[in-house]
Amino acid sequence: MPSGKLLIAALAVCQIFGAGAVWANDGQCLDLADRLESCEAYSCIFIHPHSGLPTERRIIGLRDGLCKIEEELPNNGLLACAYPMAMRLAVANYYRDIQQGTAPGHGPEQVRRTPTRYVVNDKVVENPLQEAYDSGVCLVTGY
Repeated sequence: MPSGKLLIAALAVCQIFGAGAVWANDGQCLDLADRLESCEAYSCIFIHPHSGLPTERRIIGLRDGLCKIEEELPNNGLLACAYPMAMRLAVANYYRDIQQGTAPGHGPEQVRRTPTRYVVNDKVVENPLQEAYDSGVCLVTGY
């Protein structure tokens, strides 16, 4: 992979998982957590905090027991996830906590000092999105 594309891919991952950049409570996509929990087909547009451009998030639905979800990334990237049920529920709760300002790295400073924990496959994690990426449940493509 050329070094320019590698840098773009690294930046996209940081935008997804770093300091709540993508999942800020911007008043948009507020039904996402509930729809993800049930894996109900859903699509919403939000303004990406880094690019300032309208960006789509979509839940495709259940396929082979996994909840398929996609999110457009800046510069023609795509985040594609295939969540098993336990991880899907943890991620949905994480999204809710971000919207309420209680997720790690989001909201008031005291929240950042006392992180919320989530359980994914009997493993305690602070960020189930990062766990999904690290475990290959979510993949970034297009860079």
